[in-house]
Amino acid sequence: MTTDDQGGDYDAERVEADMYLWDGDPEDISKEGWDLVTFERERLVDWLELFGGMELVGDGHS
Repeated sequence: MTTDDQGGDYDAERVEADMYLWDGDPEDISKEGWDLVTFERERLVDWLELFGGMELVGDGHS
């Protein structure tokens, strides 16, 4: 059991994950909150067209 910054307990589990870092102009990042349902409805098709052929590179990826 682990304790968070607010004193609450939780079960910690280590998982492998990939992370994307923004390398563009900070002013291009929206200040609005992100909502999965809105993204799926309004942007998912564009996102898939843009990143659908992307290949992961680096440790553990081929």
